[in-house]
Amino acid sequence: MSTKKEKALEKIKELIYEKDSKSNKQAKRLAMKNNIKLGKLRREFCQNCFHSLDKSQRRIKGEYINTICENCGKKVRYKIH
Repeated sequence: MSTKKEKALEKIKELIYEKDSKSNKQAKRLAMKNNIKLGKLRREFCQNCFHSLDKSQRRIKGEYINTICENCGKKVRYKIH
């Protein structure tokens, strides 16, 4: 049986992998509405402009991945687990 949260999570994954800013924004709103944590899906798009980060500049330095959005220039660091 699928619950409402499971259906919403499937829809969020579909929206994120469409790779455009409008669908990324919709995915984040849907996650917030249903109280779903995006986790590693957060790293697929810029939190500032919702632009896809698939072609962005990524560097690995020590324990961190440094990512720079090519659309707005925002810098984000994620820790490697």
